[in-house]
Amino acid sequence: MDMICPRCGMDNRSGARFCNECGMPFAREGGAALTGAFAWQDGAAPLDATTADLPDAQTTLPSVTSLDAPGVPGAPASPAGLHEAIEDTFYIGAIDPVLADRGSAPESSLPTAPLQSAAHTQELPQVGGVADTQSKAYKASDAKKAPKMPRKGRVANKGVLALIIVVAVALIGAGVAFGTYALQLWGGKQVPNVIGLKAEDATDKLEAAGFTVSQVLVKSDDVEGIVLKTSPEPDRRAEAGTEVIIDVSCARTVPDVIGKSQDEALALLAEEGFENVEVAEQKSNEAPGTIIAVSPEVGVRSKAQSKIALTVAIPYVVPATSGLTFDEAKAALEAEGYVVTSAYAYSEEVPEGSVLGTDPPEGTELASGSEVCINVAKSRANEVVGLARAWFEGSANYRMGKISYELQSVDELRYEGDDTCAFTLTMRPYETHSWFGSQPETRYGNAQKVTGTMRFSSSGQLESMDPVLERA
Repeated sequence: MDMICPRCGMDNRSGARFCNECGMPFAREGGAALTGAFAWQDGAAPLDATTADLPDAQTTLPSVTSLDAPGVPGAPASPAGLHEAIEDTFYIGAIDPVLADRGSAPESSLPTAPLQSAAHTQELPQVGGVADTQSKAYKASDAKKAPKMPRKGRVANKGVLALIIVVAVALIGAGVAFGTYALQLWGGKQVPNVIGLKAEDATDKLEAAGFTVSQVLVKSDDVEGIVLKTSPEPDRRAEAGTEVIIDVSCARTVPDVIGKSQDEALALLAEEGFENVEVAEQKSNEAPGTIIAVSPEVGVRSKAQSKIALTVAIPYVVPATSGLTFDEAKAALEAEGYVVTSAYAYSEEVPEGSVLGTDPPEGTELASGSEVCINVAKSRANEVVGLARAWFEGSANYRMGKISYELQSVDELRYEGDDTCAFTLTMRPYETHSWFGSQPETRYGNAQKVTGTMRFSSSGQLESMDPVLERA
């Protein structure tokens, strides 16, 4: 006869020891095979079956404290009654697992009193010594009409299997995708790391990987011709044929800054990466502000921190000479490379012979080698007085009107301005007579003071005199 599992309701072959669906054992080691009510079939179970023959703890008979024989309260139950009770108990456990889970009872708790018929209603006994808070009544059904339990276990197992298959397929797909990506079968090519290689070697390696290459020279203190970086960067993915730009080191050289302005020269040096630049000024006839020298020289290789010295032209300027002596002024001008000349300039404010300045004036930007005239102070008063003194020294005899005078002394010469000099003279009149061929005889009168003025031209010629004195 077929074996029906009380746990999942699966039909099993006759005499099976375990359920083919859920694995529930139908018999325990040393016990008889479960039949009759245990197998959900017609017929009575053996009266000598023990709890060891029960399928598991979930369907173990509860502790029965008292079962009455039908119609005789307190009388021991008959075997048929016990059979019916067992049938009822297992049926309850099958249709209500909650009640079955209340625990298994020891063998000593098996009923010894007569059981009521299966048609009677039974009250669940106490479990574990604790009274149920709610009494439930169940009526045992005919074993022939027992409903089959839904096969939930089989459906659940099929769902788990499907999930496992989906996960396995996904993992296999991911593995295949990762492997093909790692083999660069899709997703582009990986840019090789060529940093530190020579430009020629780096180009060969990149082209072998399927890329095109272009070079950019970058000023560097590193060895020339070495790859400093790439774009795209190493290990990045890029489509085959993508252009990879490699930065190749080249030496820094001092740029040609001669004749450039200072700002232009500094910009060129910065482009080369030079960071230690010093600027000095030097007087020159070149355009002011232009570079006239650089050290190291143009074209020399140098590192970024090497000192670069620029010389910037500044103009020659006529130095200040006021207040100096003529010799001091001349030395200062010649030190700047000027050709020195001199000229007098009348001034009554400084001592005669003092340097009044230069022409062009001090502070004027003037190329070296140009001519500079030193202006030397000269007193017109002294000059006019000197001219007057020289004029009177030119003769001792004068005529004023019709009277002849002998100049005895020049008492005073005073400059009056406007090229005019006042004079005071001591003179005495005289007459010379000759009698009948005799020797001339001169007779002098008394000495007298004669005052007047005389004016000279810029060339030193006497222009006017009052009173007029004529040299005799």
